[in-house]
Amino acid sequence: MLMKTKKFWLPAVAVALAMGACSSDNEPVVEPTLTIDPAEEVEFELTEAEKAAASNALGFQADFFRAVNALPENADQNVVVSPLSAQVLLSILANAAGENHTAEILEALNCKNLDAFNSLAAKYQSALPNIDGAVNMELASTLWYNNIYTINPMPATKLEDVFGIHSHPADFANGLSVSSSFNNWIAANTNSLINSFLSPDDISPDQFAVMANALYLKGEWANPFDKNDTENELFSSFAGESTVQMMKKFFIQHISIHDDYSAVKLDFGSGQLNAIFVLPSESWDINAFANAFNVSQIGEFEDRLITFWLPKFSIDTQAIHLNKVLSNMGLASLDAYNPTVFFMEEIPVKFEVYQKTSICFDEKGAEGVSGNWDYPVGGVIRIPEVKLNRPFLFFINEASTGACIFAGKMVKF
Repeated sequence: MLMKTKKFWLPAVAVALAMGACSSDNEPVVEPTLTIDPAEEVEFELTEAEKAAASNALGFQADFFRAVNALPENADQNVVVSPLSAQVLLSILANAAGENHTAEILEALNCKNLDAFNSLAAKYQSALPNIDGAVNMELASTLWYNNIYTINPMPATKLEDVFGIHSHPADFANGLSVSSSFNNWIAANTNSLINSFLSPDDISPDQFAVMANALYLKGEWANPFDKNDTENELFSSFAGESTVQMMKKFFIQHISIHDDYSAVKLDFGSGQLNAIFVLPSESWDINAFANAFNVSQIGEFEDRLITFWLPKFSIDTQAIHLNKVLSNMGLASLDAYNPTVFFMEEIPVKFEVYQKTSICFDEKGAEGVSGNWDYPVGGVIRIPEVKLNRPFLFFINEASTGACIFAGKMVKF
């Protein structure tokens, strides 16, 4: 999947390596680079069944971020993931895997209607990139399969119709060729922000396929920050204090104040996509808060004049092996061998799922809020101030469905 704008970049890629339990020399095909040209804006209109599927999936998206953040190695680390990218990859697997895998995936996605989920995924790919002419966004998916097997035309056709996937035969005995072609595809579809994902050793003759989606987004704030207002400020965390470049803006913005946290929503372009920054109260441990918080619980935002401080930051994660994460979410069968419907042969397979995500925020491209707030006192209206100078959460969402494209935690610089 892919997204597009200046200075603001958020690439994500999710990959599934499918391992065969058993055992033409076609070379893998590199799909053409997607052009990232502004498209005419379209309405992201959904049927009632698609709306229900989108709403049901929000629980998975929230749980996915929490599950990744809950990994022991992430307790004191910055975290960023793409819940929507993971959701789309699981949707692809649901159409290619066997009955056991598919049933478990649909249960995790809280989905009883695969057709509705497929049509929703198709609209994510065709309409979502074009809902805002001020934001460049692209989505792409691909699949290479081991050429010693014969693909089943029915699921292959469905993957092409729904996800735009062209299934390419490849010689999986040649790990260098497959990994090079895959990495070239990733680079082409993430503006080269991710350019190396698989090594030749990651490919073996007992794998039956490599499935991937890539998401690239580049967008500018509806109300950008002025670089002249950026100042050095202290950011406090469990690791101590560090000096960061803090962007500052005094303006009317969407804000929601609660006992346990404050949230600020910043729009991209015309407002079809937005970033939400959530600052827990000082009494909260950031990981305990992340485990308890769901962005959909915020409710209505009000427009108020505020002073908002947002640090400039970027996160570039290592590839995350998602099998343990997804197992903790109820998808234990990914690690078990089960029949697949993608090939004409009877091939029991299991899946190894990975994701790599990067994100960057600056004055032109992305900002969010979460901070300390002042309430009106004694009849005198005081201007709230939100300064993200301690650990906070951030989310990039699509406005109409609430789909979470990116979710993250910032704890240190």
